[in-house]
Amino acid sequence: MCSVDLIYQYLKEYSKETVEQFDDLMDQVMDQAKQGNVFAEEDIDDLCNLLFTVERDLEDESSYNIDWTIKDRIMETIIILIWNSGQPTCFEIIAKAIGKYSTLSRPYLKYVIETFLTVFLLGAPSQSEDEIVRNRAIFLGAMKGYTQKEIVKKFCESNLKQIKEKEKNEELPLKTQELKSSLLDIYKLSLIHISEPTRPY
Repeated sequence: MCSVDLIYQYLKEYSKETVEQFDDLMDQVMDQAKQGNVFAEEDIDDLCNLLFTVERDLEDESSYNIDWTIKDRIMETIIILIWNSGQPTCFEIIAKAIGKYSTLSRPYLKYVIETFLTVFLLGAPSQSEDEIVRNRAIFLGAMKGYTQKEIVKKFCESNLKQIKEKEKNEELPLKTQELKSSLLDIYKLSLIHISEPTRPY
């Protein structure tokens, strides 16, 4: 049985014992992520589908049958695999998954969509500016390819609205100003067609 199927079985049974088995497996994943000994680039699609299947088949509308921190480990694995790969095809898988997740009303899947958008559009502290810019361009191209640019626009609008509310009461810290600038850039880019996902901007 492959690791993805094992994870599903662990979560389906969802006992103290299977959660411990799940944790052991995911510890191996995190320890060996760079070597690809447990999961590799070709598993990204299956892991994305796993999150959807777990929410559809094992959860109710509240998404709280299974602890979110457990599901987070699957999501984090997907992010690590994509960072390690950096291939446009991986970002296409994420864009397709976001479209699929948006068809199922589950709080956890909304959280996953928000996390993917944040990570792949705005980057992480551990990434260089060049990495962030490159990933953003590829991801935006993939989102447009799967007609998901409305999701990107709503993400930008929601975050910009929150920043605007803060501006009414206080001067924005430098990091928030930089975030605002990035969101405005992403919003503008979401309105135009990018024929090549890796096109610089």
